Amino acid sequence: MELTGYWWPKHAGRYAALASPPSQGSHCSAFIATGGATADGSIVMAHTSFTDFWQGQFENVILDLTPDEGHRIVMQTTPGWIASMTDFWLTGAGLAISETTISGYDGSKGYDENRAPEFVRARTAAQYARDIDDWVEILNTDNNGGYACSWLIGDINTGEIACHEQGLLYQSLSRKADGYFWGDNAPKDPRIRNLECGATGFDDVRSPNGAREVRWQQLLAEHEGRIDTDSAQRMLGDTFDPYLGRDQPSARTICAHYDADPCQFNDVTAFSPHGSVDGKVVTSADVESMSLWARFGRADGAEFVAEDFLRTHPQWNWQRDCLQDRPRQPWTRFRPEAAPDS
Repeated sequence: MELTGYWWPKHAGRYAALASPPSQGSHCSAFIATGGATADGSIVMAHTSFTDFWQGQFENVILDLTPDEGHRIVMQTTPGWIASMTDFWLTGAGLAISETTISGYDGSKGYDENRAPEFVRARTAAQYARDIDDWVEILNTDNNGGYACSWLIGDINTGEIACHEQGLLYQSLSRKADGYFWGDNAPKDPRIRNLECGATGFDDVRSPNGAREVRWQQLLAEHEGRIDTDSAQRMLGDTFDPYLGRDQPSARTICAHYDADPCQFNDVTAFSPHGSVDGKVVTSADVESMSLWARFGRADGAEFVAEDFLRTHPQWNWQRDCLQDRPRQPWTRFRPEAAPDS
């Protein structure tokens, strides 16, 4: 994503138009909670990835890695990637990490390819960070501005959670031992949102980001004090559209259904085969045992049948040889083989 969205626009010359453009399109939904916000006072973290279905259908690997140096890592990923890139990490240091991509970031500006790429910094932080401070320091060191994100970090050793928003010029860190943070691709820091980004849709409920900004506040307040694995799974699968004011799967819902949305209210492409492609949930006990709850396919479990979709939306027939069916899958607990943390 850094190569296509940051490096290519800067170096492609007259072919720069082929790069992924900045947009209000959404890439994922996530939250992290702790203390009085959760049912037992421990950390709960949840995330669903949004991407094009042709790509998301291959992000089905849970990798359990014990490196020669540093901490053991369990992450969701794709074969060949050294970092998660599906935004979900557990580490032997007791850290749980997730992120949501910052929308509207113009990758052709402020990007320095001579510094360390995000996927290198994130992998290094996961492998070597001992706590939240370590994670943030490693991620900020030699920051090249690539793949700007809002990071959600939990430390089960202290019960503390943090939200670290990282642009190129500006970074902000918020932390608490009681409460929650959420991510919806629109940065909370007004400096990053207004000085570094283009349109993010932050306060526009017609947009995917603005709608989820509203819905996360509603859902987390509704479940406050009772957040656990079950409620986290339900929240990730939420399909209430705040703009329409009713339950209707769309690009604006926590579990995004771009493929069902005419998108007449924003500049996102109508009926795009894009949206939620998974769901992941952990508690402090899961992190301690390096386990996680995960669902492949949409976070709400709704199936995707490629032929049915293409019959209704033949404008996407050019993807016929790429799109695969994704049937309804159950939430499953993944328990990697026990391995010592080095």
